[in-house]
Amino acid sequence: MIPYFLVPEIPIYGPFSIKPFGTLVVGGIVAGYFLARKRAREKGIKDEDLQSMIRWTVGVGLVMAHVLEVILYHPQRLSTDGILTLFKFWEGLSSFGGLFGAFVASQLYAHRMKRPWRVYADFMIQGWVLGWVFGRLGCTLVHDHPGQLTDFALAFAYPGGARHNLGFYELVYTLVVMLPGILWFHKRRPNAPAGTYVVLVTLMYTPLRFVLDFLRATDVPGADLRYAGLTPAQWGCIGFFAAAAVLWTKLSSASPRRAASAR
Repeated sequence: MIPYFLVPEIPIYGPFSIKPFGTLVVGGIVAGYFLARKRAREKGIKDEDLQSMIRWTVGVGLVMAHVLEVILYHPQRLSTDGILTLFKFWEGLSSFGGLFGAFVASQLYAHRMKRPWRVYADFMIQGWVLGWVFGRLGCTLVHDHPGQLTDFALAFAYPGGARHNLGFYELVYTLVVMLPGILWFHKRRPNAPAGTYVVLVTLMYTPLRFVLDFLRATDVPGADLRYAGLTPAQWGCIGFFAAAAVLWTKLSSASPRRAASAR
């Protein structure tokens, strides 16, 4: 069993301090950007083109991460705190809200600027996987994804009883499966069709997240709401998985035509 621990904030001045979660999120964005930029440069994409899309995508993604966190997970805040709670971006983020916002924003930006969305999305989703390591490390340290009570060997000794730490499980999976998976695939298939990484990462991540959410605690304050028995993230998993499956079908059907034209 893993001991429960808290990483303290580091005071700077007055009310300002360095918070472990926020610091790691920023670190993840920076690390993810550099990996995305590296992949873009390999394909001859200009830095400024990628930077513009990333700024737009990350900005909208962070806004939607908070807005959907309030609407889907804590709708009571709208009645108790008013509409201004939607603008308190430091008070909670939904990972799937951020992913949904980033997906929509990148699509709209690519359409408006006439950029090939699949090409840019492949760069960004590889950066997302690296950034996810930092993000889920932050979740692990602040223990904000408590699971059900358990005697599992990798459980955390939460106050009141050992529980699954779902942020920790995702951290391990990202480090052991997803990050090595995309690095290995890039080495083996550097010229894979555009959109391949979007499919690969989505199909690796969504089934795990769907299953893990069944382990989420229901006996703690602020427990996730369920809609028809599923969490908002599980519904998001279904949607993203279906979209990835459709894209995979398109990529698979296009490959034989390219091969035939090459002959």
